[in-house]
Amino acid sequence: MLKEIRRQNISVDVLAITAAQQGEIVAELLRYGVVDYIIKPFKKERLVKALLTYKNKYLKIGRKRSVQQEDIDRLFARSSAGGELPKGLNDITLKKILSLLEETREPLAAAEVAKKAGISRVTARRYLEYLEREGVAGKEIRYGSIGRPVNYYYLR
Repeated sequence: MLKEIRRQNISVDVLAITAAQQGEIVAELLRYGVVDYIIKPFKKERLVKALLTYKNKYLKIGRKRSVQQEDIDRLFARSSAGGELPKGLNDITLKKILSLLEETREPLAAAEVAKKAGISRVTARRYLEYLEREGVAGKEIRYGSIGRPVNYYYLR
């Protein structure tokens, strides 16, 4: 079906969800421009991750009047969709922080995330900043009466 879509020059993005695990099929679908590839059976979290990545990367870049190289680099890194995480970050901690943000449904400061996840504030901040860079999390700054402003993070 994807071959026919491309033959007809239909402008549509495709997320492949299939039981096919043969390398040649995956390679062919990638050549035809799928934005992600999910093998059945799959977990709900994997589909959500793929959709969030699409929303926050592909759709966002299509709305820009012009793009910079860093925008392109971020798009092709695709780390939100299951690629390599930056050095010092691991998937288990990342999932834990994503779950916390999803459960609370309100913005959290790094100190709150750290306490709930059982990690240091500095570590929590690194993960939260990564999620913001990837477009998965948003950030709002709250100013108190004294001291530094505090960054609060939420899922987009």
